[in-house]
Amino acid sequence: MLEITSENQTSRSENFLENSSVEGTLKYNLEVCYKSPNGLFICSYCDYSSSCKRNVRRHVMFKHTGEKHAQCSYCEKWFTTNEQLKVHVRVHTGEKPYKCSFCMMKFAQSCHLKTHILKRHRETKN
Repeated sequence: MLEITSENQTSRSENFLENSSVEGTLKYNLEVCYKSPNGLFICSYCDYSSSCKRNVRRHVMFKHTGEKHAQCSYCEKWFTTNEQLKVHVRVHTGEKPYKCSFCMMKFAQSCHLKTHILKRHRETKN
């Protein structure tokens, strides 16, 4: 396991255990990542790194804490990101912004359109 080198050296596993408790919440918010000598920000829980601190904070939220900040006004379900909420809201509104260029089918998510094209229009695509 990789160690975090700082004035008060703490292992990543110790940070994770401490931050899983209510008492560790404040410290967690301050220590989700640290800056390495080469200028990259590194996740305090794993080896993920990025030149952008915001990317590491987002990574921690998705992979390690599961914190949810966006709530659906229709069903009150919570989501980690506004983008996830935006996609979910389409279930309630019926919005289908992705249209197949080969037929009249519309889809709420781009991945569903891609799957449709691969399954239904494989020959037409070429």
